[in-house]
Amino acid sequence: MLHTGKKYLALLLAVLMVCAQPLAVHAAGHHDGYAPFPEDGNLAVGGEYYLENDVAIRTSETDHTLKPLVLAPNVTICLNGHSISNRLNANPGLLVLDSCKGGSVAEVVGASASPMELAGNVTVTKVEVKGGTLKLSGNATVASATFTAGTLTIGEGWAPNGELVLKINGSSSPAVVGSVTPEQANMIEDDPASSYHKVYDEAAESLSWEKNAAITLNTAAVPGTSAGGTASASNPNPVHNHDVTLTATPAAGCVFDHWELGEGTDPVKENPHTIQTTGEAMTATAVFAPAVSVTGDVLCAVGNPTTLEASVDTGLITAPVYAW
Repeated sequence: MLHTGKKYLALLLAVLMVCAQPLAVHAAGHHDGYAPFPEDGNLAVGGEYYLENDVAIRTSETDHTLKPLVLAPNVTICLNGHSISNRLNANPGLLVLDSCKGGSVAEVVGASASPMELAGNVTVTKVEVKGGTLKLSGNATVASATFTAGTLTIGEGWAPNGELVLKINGSSSPAVVGSVTPEQANMIEDDPASSYHKVYDEAAESLSWEKNAAITLNTAAVPGTSAGGTASASNPNPVHNHDVTLTATPAAGCVFDHWELGEGTDPVKENPHTIQTTGEAMTATAVFAPAVSVTGDVLCAVGNPTTLEASVDTGLITAPVYAW
């Protein structure tokens, strides 16, 4: 019985010794061989790093702006529950932000054709993909991602803690690799400023993007006159059910007259003018007129000269009527 008690006591002491080990031993999320994240943020050599505290490296002692950190290829970072306020510029290679305890990064920018993976409980405010690959797994959460081509890979079981707002720059949308569940598709939202919208096929569990219906902008002159200008839209390929602002800019010697927004609609005098998109293609025409100013001297009843000014915005001269 005494022998058995000594045996249990020895086992208990062994457990206590393991639990009493310094946190640094497990700071890399139970990954052996991780090195502390350098204080100066210089990651010129690929490898595995973990954070011992929050990172916010300034450019210099006198310049307190945050310094962009350039990463070597093949860098793995375990945030270990901490945050990186600096922008991370990923060179071609693999960047993995694996947070076992949760942590955050302000911004990650991938170089051309650079694969990146966000895993664990990491939260990233902004990610920019320039033709490379962004893989999301675990509970990785990205508030905003901008794609200039590239590939989005959805890891099996990806369950973010917040919505991802995805914006597409350029003329090609990202390819999506991996099956996408309805719950995962619902966590990806279109940026209102983007010219694309997502299309989800539940039967195939696939996600893709299509270009939005376009707003065709035209210009014209009031009939019987010669006038012109330019027309612009805040987003010529808007997402369905979002506001778009139309702006008409008259050429020198001309004035804006009205908008024509399709058959069956009344002319709109407001400029700029905000419309709400319907998802259907539409045409908006900015109509301009000559700006004419006429100045002349007239004689009032009291015999004193005065100046009469008349302006027109329809090509026709109108003048005030004086009665005395």
